[in-house]
Amino acid sequence: MGTDYLDKVRSKLVVRESGEGSPLPDSEATYKRLQTTMGELGKLKALAKKKKEAFVRGELPPEEVFVPVCVKTDGRKPSVKEFDFEKEIGVGNFSRIVKAKHKTTGEVFAIKIIEKKQVEQLKRRHPNVHNEVFMERRVLQKLDHPLVVNLYQTFQDYNALYYLMDYCSGAEMWSMLLYEGKLVGAHPSMSKFYLAELVEVLQYIHSVGIVHRDLKPENLMVSSDGHLKLIDFGTAKDLVETDRNGPEFVGTPEFMSPEAVKSKPAGHESDLWSLGIVAYQMFLGTTPFKSPSPYLGFLKIKRCQLLKPDNLSEDEFDLIRSLCQLSPEDRLGASEPRGDLSAVMNHPYFEKSGLPVGECCRGEAVTVPSLRDLCIRACVETCIESSLDPSSPEPGAGGWNDMLRLNGKDRKAVMHVLDRLEKLHQPRVFRRFFKTTVEAKTGKVRRGTRDFVGLTNELQSQFADGFDFVPIFDLGDKVTPEEDVAYMKRQIKTVNKLRPKFVVAIGRFGREDTRRILSKTSETINLVVVDGREFFTFWVGGTQNVVLVGDLMLNPQDDLDRAERQMMMVQQELEQSKMCQHHTYVYTDVDPRLLPESFKAKCLASRVNAIIGISATGGPDTETDFLYKKPEDMDDGNDDDGNDDDDDDDDKPKIEDVTGGDDDSSDDSDLDMAAEDDTLRIICGWGEQTNDKLLTFELSEEMQFEVSRRELLK
Repeated sequence: MGTDYLDKVRSKLVVRESGEGSPLPDSEATYKRLQTTMGELGKLKALAKKKKEAFVRGELPPEEVFVPVCVKTDGRKPSVKEFDFEKEIGVGNFSRIVKAKHKTTGEVFAIKIIEKKQVEQLKRRHPNVHNEVFMERRVLQKLDHPLVVNLYQTFQDYNALYYLMDYCSGAEMWSMLLYEGKLVGAHPSMSKFYLAELVEVLQYIHSVGIVHRDLKPENLMVSSDGHLKLIDFGTAKDLVETDRNGPEFVGTPEFMSPEAVKSKPAGHESDLWSLGIVAYQMFLGTTPFKSPSPYLGFLKIKRCQLLKPDNLSEDEFDLIRSLCQLSPEDRLGASEPRGDLSAVMNHPYFEKSGLPVGECCRGEAVTVPSLRDLCIRACVETCIESSLDPSSPEPGAGGWNDMLRLNGKDRKAVMHVLDRLEKLHQPRVFRRFFKTTVEAKTGKVRRGTRDFVGLTNELQSQFADGFDFVPIFDLGDKVTPEEDVAYMKRQIKTVNKLRPKFVVAIGRFGREDTRRILSKTSETINLVVVDGREFFTFWVGGTQNVVLVGDLMLNPQDDLDRAERQMMMVQQELEQSKMCQHHTYVYTDVDPRLLPESFKAKCLASRVNAIIGISATGGPDTETDFLYKKPEDMDDGNDDDGNDDDDDDDDKPKIEDVTGGDDDSSDDSDLDMAAEDDTLRIICGWGEQTNDKLLTFELSEEMQFEVSRRELLK
């Protein structure tokens, strides 16, 4: 081994103040690392000299002249035969990563194996695959930072290319988001540290002109000392040497920026967007634009309609919102020179953390969650155990397992973990967070995310063979309070005997006694209250349901901001209904016939099965079932205007009575929506309807929409 080679290796390790290359951080940890490496080089030099002298004396055959001491520093290209492959630790589009141990030195590495044959096959539908292979090597050879995975050597044989890299024994960041096998998010104290390190490494790679373009927890590894390691630069973009840059439409769909979705040129701002999505997933265990299909996710990304879950703090949500701006130049840190993320580091979320943001890689890693974080998980277990114990005191009684003793922030954190574990919707678990049954029964709507506890897409996306649901319509001030109470008791008694999948209570239900009676529904029956307070969505057995605030539809000028947010939600849900061909129902607390004609036309174009509301002209002989037909001269209903400003009666769509008045001779087949592609069913309920009958809707196995009437059980 020549002196020139040793000097070359030494020049890479010594801190240079001349500005050439990238100086190593000046810290005690780096000094120790340098000292250790130089000691290994000294041993290697002494061994090489000894072997050379033995070879000159003829005491050693040529093949034994060189014995590797440290593969990381000896500078030669090893052979794949020098390693023992222990286990596979990852799989990519055209590669796999294995844990390997060097047979002689005992060093442990991660080796990325790229099968040449597989690359050639993939090239037919992915022409940029060669650029991705060589881009990763170029980028890793250019980067030199403690938070970027080290590439020590690349070598090949007849079948494959091999990238010899650091082995990170701390596994993926993805595993830190898991609890009991479910994605719940990382501990908040750990999230702060890893996000601070992620900002730090992004600042470095941006400073040398590299954009990662595929930031996600799966590409964040944790080393044995607890620090972050950024990996997988195959789809990276080099803003300096641009010859290997591939197409702009790259990345993982849920983490892609709007400009990437639109195939527009991406700069370092694209990584800032992905940083916001990664932060969201670390906080909550899910992503903000998750959808049943990538296409629907792309539509959400291009709208950038962020919702704030209840358990996110203001600082956490502000950080995400500041990074996930639709316009790249509006994102936090985008206005600074490339490689300067001081604006992100100075955000209140990081300022209040007490961490040395920008220097985390030089200090000790945070490897143990805070006591509060551990107590949150303990409270989760306590809540589940208490829900199964009949002897547990009632919530609010002050027992040791009383969830109401927690402050609001901690209570929301416990509820979030339970929700991600798919436990919160269980009646006895949910009841632990409310003092009364009425609050628990009517408090399942989450205003921040506009969904319903237990009836979410994640839990109810699977199509059910068939189920019933029963609507209950409020009589309001059209009857005396005594009559209203008697009516509600009859309804709830019937519901508890019929045992439908869920009940939709439509109306204001202003009286406290009527709401108390509503809460008497069996705990196995989901109660959805449509009272004009909140707009949201819920899912049951693969069926999509949208609840609207009627006043925002009829008088949007009274609250323009809220009306606009409701229409954005409606547009998003109707797009999903049309694309995925879900059975979709819309509920409102007003007479559906009064809704804007443009909205009804939009529902018709999106294949909504029915709009269900309460009749404005209720009475014992009220007709309930109508068909809406769009006139020939009306557009397709895909405009964004939710108001009907046309007062010309001749231009208004006609609503036709399809119930046949009091004639009970019409059978259910006449109400089959499958054959009515150009009509929309409108149901205006009132009270117990005619002939003391309740409406019960059934979704048959053949996915046909049927309306049937059931006799009240007496």
